[in-house]
Amino acid sequence: MNRITLDREPLTPPFPWFGGKRTIAPMVWQAFGDVSNYVEPFAGALAVLLGRPVPFDGVETINDSDGFIVNAWRALADDAVEVARWVEYPAHEIDLHARHRWLAARRDELTARLHADPHYYDAEIAGWWLWGIALWVGQGWCPTAHAPRRGPLSLKSRPRGVMRLSFRAEGVGPYLARLQARLRHVRIACGDWSRVCTPSATTAWGITGVFLDPPYPDDTHDVTYSGGNGDASARAYAWAVRHGRSPLLRVVFCTMEGAHPVPEGWTAIRWERNGYHVTDDARDAARREIVMMSPGCQLMAQPSLFDE
Repeated sequence: MNRITLDREPLTPPFPWFGGKRTIAPMVWQAFGDVSNYVEPFAGALAVLLGRPVPFDGVETINDSDGFIVNAWRALADDAVEVARWVEYPAHEIDLHARHRWLAARRDELTARLHADPHYYDAEIAGWWLWGIALWVGQGWCPTAHAPRRGPLSLKSRPRGVMRLSFRAEGVGPYLARLQARLRHVRIACGDWSRVCTPSATTAWGITGVFLDPPYPDDTHDVTYSGGNGDASARAYAWAVRHGRSPLLRVVFCTMEGAHPVPEGWTAIRWERNGYHVTDDARDAARREIVMMSPGCQLMAQPSLFDE
């Protein structure tokens, strides 16, 4: 197995993502240890994969059902220079509105093409999507049918994601080039999360770390997520409980306290999500984040949710 040459330090995600797990990435990798296979079925901004200690050997697979996310990762993995060409653009509010409408109208077509061709991507769409999500206020950038929309460009907000990097003298190009090198051997899938949780994608490759961060159930009142995604959380939790005792699997499942019972033999650790929370529900939700770790994980010396 060839060793992958990567950056000395983990990379930060190229776009802001509500519910991102960058804060707990070191704890997740301590729990997984030196696994030979890693699977992230709900990719999002890939904060945990990008926070992996390096160098390492092994296989890595990511998946997301959102075509814009998958397109961005595919384009960055194959042609970061072309993506950078579309990213580097001033923060114009009227263009933000126009691009938002243009991109949203292409969501279904883009997703269909990604499903049909595992090599397909659109660098222009990727660049404009990365540019816009860095400028947009709140959720709702290129929304799904259920996603809320808050508002356009804020002159009070600090630059985020790729826009933060574009203010540097060298621009965003060098960072995206490093990101392309990091993604070179990552397998990128688009579809339902369960497609990458089969034996052929997990234990067939040896000891496997599976990081499950599904959209949280609606009954937790977490305003970070919306759109009736409780089914994905319930299905992922059931899979984790059913497979968590396999000696070849180390599973980390993210949820909120009270949403799912902690399985017997698992460890649950509470943490608090950073960020700006505009409502009491959001602040309460940020304090009720937990991660559940299967018996095979290596973090058992840490205090659990139920320790004194």
